[in-house]
Amino acid sequence: MLYGVSIGPGDPELLTLKAKKVIEEVDEVIAPGKLAAKVVEGIRDVRIVEFPMGESEKVIEVLSNELATRCAKEDIAFVALGDVMFYSTFMHIAKKIAGKVKIECIPGVPSFSCVFDATLTFCNKPFEVITPREIESCSRDIVVVIKATKPKEIEKKAEKMGYKVKAVARRMFMNGEEIYLEKIPYFEDYFTTIILEKVGNYEG
Repeated sequence: MLYGVSIGPGDPELLTLKAKKVIEEVDEVIAPGKLAAKVVEGIRDVRIVEFPMGESEKVIEVLSNELATRCAKEDIAFVALGDVMFYSTFMHIAKKIAGKVKIECIPGVPSFSCVFDATLTFCNKPFEVITPREIESCSRDIVVVIKATKPKEIEKKAEKMGYKVKAVARRMFMNGEEIYLEKIPYFEDYFTTIILEKVGNYEG
C-alpha cells in the first residue's frame, strides 16, 4: 500500500497520532525534501527524494513507476508538509499509480488553516485558498495565499484588487518562524503564507 501522510506545517509536535503510527510501521518513508524529512527524522530514517525545478516531471515519473511495483507487496509512506490533498507533490504521484496499488491518505494540519492560528487571526467570513498565480481572480472577503514566495509583489497585486494584507507568516511552526501584521519587509521565501482581506466596500 502507498500512504500519503500529511505531516503538518513543520513542527513535529503537530503530527497526528495516526501519522506517527503509519510512519513507524511502514517499510519505507519517502520525503520530498529536507524540511519534510526533518519533521519525521526523530521517528525513523527517511529517504529524501528531491524534486528540482525543471526536472520534477521526470522525478515523478521514475518514482511513480517504482512505487507502482513496490507498493503491491510493501507499505511505503510518502510524507508531505501540510496536508497531502492540498497543492502537494503527492497528488501527481497518486494520480499516476491510481488503480495499480491501494492508496490511503492520512489527514494533517494544512498551511491555509494553521496560518490563522499562527497569526491570531479569527476567520468568520467566506474565504478562498490560492497560489500567487490566481491572485487576479480572487473574490472572497478573505483570501489565503500559500507558497507566497514573493510577498511584496503579491501585496502590490492585491492592492489593485481591493485587498489589504492582514497577516503574513513565514516558516510558521518551523525554526525561524516570523509573523508580520499588515506591514511586510522585503524577503523571498517559498514557505510563506499571506492572509488578505477585502477593503471596505470595494467593488473593483
